[in-house]
Amino acid sequence: MNLKGIFKIISPVIITVGLAMVGCALAAYLFKEDARPLLAGAFGALVFGVAVYFITRKAGISNLGIEEGCVVVTLSWIIACIFGALPFYVLDLIEHAHSVSITKAIFETVSGFTTTGATIYKNVESLPKSLLLWRSLTQWLGGMGIVVLAIAILPKLGFGGRQAFKMESPGPVKTEKLVPRISETGKILYTVYLGMTAIQIIFLLMAGVSFYDAVIHSFSTVATGGFSNYNNSVAGLGNIYAEYIIAVFMWLAGINFGLIYVMLWRRQLKKFFRNVEFKVYAVITVVAVVLISGSLFFSHYHNWALGRVIRYVVFQVPSVLTTTCFTTADYSRWPVFAVAVLLLLMFIGGSTGSTSGSIKVLRHIISYKLIKHEILKIIRPNLVTTVKVGSQAIEHKVVVSVLAFILIYVATVVVGGVVLTLFDLDLVTALTASIASLGNFGPGLGAVGPASNYVALHPVALWILMFEMIIGRLEIYTVFALFNVALWRRRI
Repeated sequence: MNLKGIFKIISPVIITVGLAMVGCALAAYLFKEDARPLLAGAFGALVFGVAVYFITRKAGISNLGIEEGCVVVTLSWIIACIFGALPFYVLDLIEHAHSVSITKAIFETVSGFTTTGATIYKNVESLPKSLLLWRSLTQWLGGMGIVVLAIAILPKLGFGGRQAFKMESPGPVKTEKLVPRISETGKILYTVYLGMTAIQIIFLLMAGVSFYDAVIHSFSTVATGGFSNYNNSVAGLGNIYAEYIIAVFMWLAGINFGLIYVMLWRRQLKKFFRNVEFKVYAVITVVAVVLISGSLFFSHYHNWALGRVIRYVVFQVPSVLTTTCFTTADYSRWPVFAVAVLLLLMFIGGSTGSTSGSIKVLRHIISYKLIKHEILKIIRPNLVTTVKVGSQAIEHKVVVSVLAFILIYVATVVVGGVVLTLFDLDLVTALTASIASLGNFGPGLGAVGPASNYVALHPVALWILMFEMIIGRLEIYTVFALFNVALWRRRI
């Protein structure tokens, strides 16, 4: 195992995190706030990152393989979360010297970097503006991937970077290079990502939202994270136009970013609109909006008029489907059928290659095609066919990988939920907390619903959920591979 090569790739990731905190510390001075928490975090990250870089600068990385890629990505996220938690820990140390909790500080940052959006703060509006900015920035950095960012800005990562890129790319079919050089692919993805963020900020400003609020919510929207600087989430903006803008950009963030690049830069509109995953993603959105709107309207929920029903549903459906989970209403109190549909959306997620979490639309398409294929074989046993998505034949190993992923995903949710019941949580709270953490949603139902937070959970329960957040963000295989003895026997 090339440890020096691994840490050579990790060092720029941690330096990037440190520089991001420096930016937020400068914002603290503008807001006339105490910058010590952010400066402490920035100092720790930069010292560690620079020291590791100089120690490993001569290490070779041309021979790094898939195994090292797993280690690079997993360690990058863990170390970034630890240093990213320092501002929350130092703030707690300054304000509550006798009740400091490193667990809660790390939980908030893990939730941020993994774009989960779960919080342990009862009153986020009491936090300094600069810290809330850092909180949302962790989601923006984690949305596209902190390792992909490092690859985009440091082309010399070479082959080692390619392996890390594969490990961090979401979806059953790992993201293909959009151009020959992997660093250029990273730059393209971040160009789309940054462009969407900037455009959303402009639209929110035009809708009358303050620049600070626009930045906070745009960072979280495009990353499909869900952190807001208001206790009532997006409802705290009190702006219906902002709600629709955020809803649109949440939905766009659930589309494959490579596909968006193909449409905008290569002008291949037919390829965009003929993409099977995109079409299914759009159909799921429309069907969910119709079903939930009908449930709310015909059940006379609070006697809401149709216009009000559509306003809330059009926002909440893309919010849940893309795993952003901003809220404008407490959907846990909606009719049971509406909640059930939203729960199904939690198991779907957005498109592969997007910033959303959960299982992803393409995996469900492949599963459906396989079921259809197997039923057809029962009827016509001599028929020789392959599983296809559109005109593309899916390799058998990919189909097996998809089925294994879904099985492991569901098993992890169930096991995690059952274990959480050991900490005095009711079954609904435990299972939905597990679903929300693994799928990177944030709020669940019960005691961790949209109107609640995770502050009352036992510290051990928080560590379990943090583990689920990380393996969910890295799509399970990357982290679980590290527990495979064969991997270590092969590389040691």
